Amino acid sequence: MKVSLVILLVAFVFYAYGSPDNAKYTTKYDNVDLDEIIKSDRLLKNYVNCLLEKGNCTPDGAELKNWWADLEAKYDKNGTYRKKYEEELKEEKKE
Repeated sequence: MKVSLVILLVAFVFYAYGSPDNAKYTTKYDNVDLDEIIKSDRLLKNYVNCLLEKGNCTPDGAELKNWWADLEAKYDKNGTYRKKYEEELKEEKKE
């Protein structure tokens, strides 16, 4: 699950600021340490809960959430991965 979330986070950053159509580059996310987020269960769960609308969002999480629907529409049209990872999250909570 962590790998998939990292891929989605990287895709989000690239989608928002790294596409060839976007001539301007922002340094807004240069200081975001994805490794720190992935290694911290607390931080990772906060972002996941934000995206799944199961918890509060940080300002960065809220911004990510605004683009989440676009990414999900493109890469998970049928909701297959959403369902899979929601089930995994439920299993983790049981443990």
